[in-house]
Amino acid sequence: MAIYQFKRNYLLQIVDRAGGLLFTIKDLHISFDIQKNIDNRSKTNTATLEVKNLSNETLNKISNIQMACQVLLDVGYGDELTRLLTADIKQVKTVRQKGDVSTTFEVAEGFMLVNEAKISKVYAEDSKVVDVLTDVLSLYGNSNKSITLEDAEIKFPYGYTAIGTLRQVLNDICQPLRLEWNMDGDEIVVKPKRSLTAEAESAKYEKIYVLSEKTGLIGIPSTHNETVTEAYDASAPNELNDNEYDVTEDLKPTKSGKPRKQTRQKIQRFNITCKCLLNPNIKPNGLIRIESIQASELSGTYRVRTVKYKGDNRQGDWTCELYLDNVEGLN
Repeated sequence: MAIYQFKRNYLLQIVDRAGGLLFTIKDLHISFDIQKNIDNRSKTNTATLEVKNLSNETLNKISNIQMACQVLLDVGYGDELTRLLTADIKQVKTVRQKGDVSTTFEVAEGFMLVNEAKISKVYAEDSKVVDVLTDVLSLYGNSNKSITLEDAEIKFPYGYTAIGTLRQVLNDICQPLRLEWNMDGDEIVVKPKRSLTAEAESAKYEKIYVLSEKTGLIGIPSTHNETVTEAYDASAPNELNDNEYDVTEDLKPTKSGKPRKQTRQKIQRFNITCKCLLNPNIKPNGLIRIESIQASELSGTYRVRTVKYKGDNRQGDWTCELYLDNVEGLN
């Protein structure tokens, strides 16, 4: 990323997964709103892209095969572009607004991969969890994967039956083992909650992006709290981190007086948030070091939980909004 972050630039490609590149856009007015999360068990990485004044020829190319297409978005400054988004198109809508023709793409990372095909396979007793995960992802034709377990020898003592979509199977495996999984472009990452990937563990400080008033930090970092709802299984309850609190309300009994079964848990989460100039290299599970003169008490090293990228190549935002967790041992 350029030291002086001027001259917004982008390259947008629309590809047919079966037939290759359909068209490239690089000079039109574009805006985007993208959110990526550390754990896709409950939140999919989604995005909305708006392009002004696409030609009729271009619109016709995707009109009949839009669900078979992907968007590839590179962004940056000047000639330095980095891939920010690889996502499946869910919907395309074109309207006329104030003399312009505006086309909006609603997309999601890995949408077809994790939701479309279904699997039904039985794994034997004492199958290793890492082997089951590797095999399941390979069955879906996904060769881009990163699996990190604290105990590589952990097993399914009674075997495991994988039934459903890839999303359903990953959720089923990860929930009781306190693992999280997420899409990163066309790669699937599985690892323990609140941990770093193997790459980040080995690199440590080499992979940290420093945010200060001189390197793109916008405004003043602040504390932030949010309420999230997660699936709950009493046999394998969610393990709360040191910045999380259970605020689930007591369930009222049924009319017959029987207690209701809890299936969802409401969690209050406290973390750090900040905003910076758009940097496509900052991703969930990456490391950030805040060096703020105005909020020195919040300066330190954090792991990125969620990133919201907002961009407009001609006006308005060209930023990242970050939601961060503490990382023990790195501050």
